[in-house]
Amino acid sequence: MANPPKAKTFDWEMYRYIPSLAGAIISMIIFLILTLLLFWQWLRTRNHILIFVIIGTISEVIGYGNRIGSHYDNQAWEPFIAQGTLLLVGPLFFAATIYMMLGRTIVLAGGQDLSLIKPRWYTHVFVGADIFTLVLQGLGASIMGTMKLNLAIAGEKIVIAGLALQVATFVFFLIAAINFQLCMERKAAVSASLGTPANNDWRKLLWILYSVSSLVLLRCIFRLVEYAMGNAAYLIAHEWTLYVFDTTPMFLTVLLLLVLQPTNYVTKVYRKGSIDSEDEVQLEGGEANAGFVAKRPHKKSRGGCGTCKKRKVKCDEAQPSCTYCSVRKLACVYPTEAQKEQDTSSSDTSLDREYDLLDFNEPVDTSMWLTPAATTSSGQLNATELKYLHHYTTSVWKSMSLQQNDNVAFINRDWVPRSCIASEHMLYSILSISAGHLHARSLSKTSSDQTLSLVYRQRAFSSYNKQLANITSENYESLLITSMWMMVMVPPPTLPCSDEACLTWASSLFTMMQGLRILASLRWASGIERLTIYPLFRRELKKLPPPPMLTPLPAWFFYTGTRQAAEWRFPNSPNDDYSDSEATPPPPRSSPSPSPPPPTSAGVHMDTSRLPTRPQSLMTASESPHAPASWKAKPDTYSASAPAFLPPALLALLHILVDPSHAGPIDLHRPILIPVLHALSPIFLSLYYYRLSPDLHIRIFVLPTFLTPEFLALARAREPRALVLLGWWFALLSLLPKQNKWFAEDSVARVLQAVSNAIMRTGDGVLVDAMEGAYRIVKVERERGKEAAARTIFAGWEGVNWEEGPGREEEWRRRENECWAMEEVESE
Repeated sequence: MANPPKAKTFDWEMYRYIPSLAGAIISMIIFLILTLLLFWQWLRTRNHILIFVIIGTISEVIGYGNRIGSHYDNQAWEPFIAQGTLLLVGPLFFAATIYMMLGRTIVLAGGQDLSLIKPRWYTHVFVGADIFTLVLQGLGASIMGTMKLNLAIAGEKIVIAGLALQVATFVFFLIAAINFQLCMERKAAVSASLGTPANNDWRKLLWILYSVSSLVLLRCIFRLVEYAMGNAAYLIAHEWTLYVFDTTPMFLTVLLLLVLQPTNYVTKVYRKGSIDSEDEVQLEGGEANAGFVAKRPHKKSRGGCGTCKKRKVKCDEAQPSCTYCSVRKLACVYPTEAQKEQDTSSSDTSLDREYDLLDFNEPVDTSMWLTPAATTSSGQLNATELKYLHHYTTSVWKSMSLQQNDNVAFINRDWVPRSCIASEHMLYSILSISAGHLHARSLSKTSSDQTLSLVYRQRAFSSYNKQLANITSENYESLLITSMWMMVMVPPPTLPCSDEACLTWASSLFTMMQGLRILASLRWASGIERLTIYPLFRRELKKLPPPPMLTPLPAWFFYTGTRQAAEWRFPNSPNDDYSDSEATPPPPRSSPSPSPPPPTSAGVHMDTSRLPTRPQSLMTASESPHAPASWKAKPDTYSASAPAFLPPALLALLHILVDPSHAGPIDLHRPILIPVLHALSPIFLSLYYYRLSPDLHIRIFVLPTFLTPEFLALARAREPRALVLLGWWFALLSLLPKQNKWFAEDSVARVLQAVSNAIMRTGDGVLVDAMEGAYRIVKVERERGKEAAARTIFAGWEGVNWEEGPGREEEWRRRENECWAMEEVESE
């Protein structure tokens, strides 16, 4: 039958050459041999993924067989349609195999959370697009063989559309594969740093997929260009291009799949089963069983987990959960030593040892069969996790309580363990903190507790970040308390370490508290007191009296720290407004003279409305509109004035910030640093009035929540003054009870040494003096105790006597009560 009629605008023929007989025969024999080898491999492994490859090679065999017929009659339309359709759609089956293998590779690697789309959708999306492409190309190739010119033109366009869709599908597929590999490489690097055993089979699979995908994509691009150029173009008019750009890539593709056997790495389907949406085998009866990995030579071991033993699969014995169970989110419980001994000894029992003498004085371990299985939102807890959870309920919760309060004890001891059962991020946070606590308290630092602490920390962060995307009233409290634990979960540097590593860790502690500051702000003024866990988030326990006033007060003492311009206000008298006059500040090393008792009727007030961190609010009781009546602030006439109450070394630093030299450049960091110095004032006031009390401990611990992101950026940039303030916080941290500072106790002195080294290089005398004061606190605390270290802070502080603090607080409280009594009488 002849070719369709030609037109001036369209020249179309079935063949513009006589198909090569030798090329068709050789190609058919090669693909026939490959088909037989693949079929033999399928009989040996029963891996159903190979069926798609076999169908593709059969299409190639039949296609080249029809080209043999076209050699003898190159105008016969039956063999032309058959060879054109089969050679076009055959590679689509190879592509379908590649698509299905990527989804299983992701599951094998345990990277379901790293993929652009869920693994179960790779088969549905890409194979679905492959089938649609197959229909288009098969339909177009069939129409092209008709005798009608308009149908031949339409068939060619349909084929081009199908090829374009196939190329686009492959490009998106490769993008998804490369993105997954990049994410998985980062995850593998983290796992390697934690010492977690890694399975590298997914890397081999990806490189195999890249190789065969490149060959199939090359063939698809050739076919698209070939049909786009037209029937009369060079590519279609010359037969060698078909064998070079189509036959050869498809031969190499099948050869790679046959020799490298990538299907042996992925999940395979057994008889009487089918793969479900999560790549697991559904056995008869509806029971879900995890997919089995094809067997490879391996060593026998009795140390695997119980789940792998029941399912008769190889266990890699990774801790705390093996790869098989972690990928499939199954409970991974390892047998205890007693169970192992029982298993090994059971095979040696005989009749002559049927009756053994029992020693009733020997203790019996009944923990495993008396303790019920604990099931949480993340699955059943294994023995290691139960150990850490028990350690929290017996020891760790005490280190989380800075207040001597029954409500706080109830929350940390009872409410938290109960709530973590339904909250994955809370559970992993508790496990991480408990493991880190055990490591910090162990005499030998070689235990696996530190490694497991990092593993649980990573899981807690992952779950925590997912929950942050959808904050609700149900998960708000768990997120809030987890954000408070973030600082405790930062792993300390391994000593000895460099100054840079130590300062990086110190900056990380402050950065971790930013989440707490942001989350608490969501409810701080709208009923945070109604939360169950609110007692944990009080920033103060007692109202602070006014600081001892200094006479005369220099103007810079009342600097407000605004961003626009400096403001100084000097009080003429307690009852008068601020005057416009300015007092000359004393030299940095001079100290103010002793001051009389603070005023009782109308205290000296400074404008702190524009401070990023308001010292006025830091030194008074809660201003929340929902606070109980007993927490409400007193009338404004009795509110505490808020000048900076700082040791002489820090006061000198504040003086330089407030009254800088006009000869130098403008200091852009002053509005950032001054509020931090003011935020330190309540800590020293609490220490002065209430000594080493829970109020002091809380104010020290929550100071990072007052710090702005701009200050943290300065600390990360190693700005000397920011480092001094950071060093003072670590020095004050040494005043906390030993059980509350375990996460940083061993690193405090090293941080101060690193800060001191950085400050010494600046040659700034004021900063050096400030760091000497901080270092002295830590040194005295280690040698003579916390009480002596607290006294050291007030040594040389003119106008402030350590012994007078509690007496002044009692006098202030007595006068305040008298004023309240007078007001009640007047109101009646």
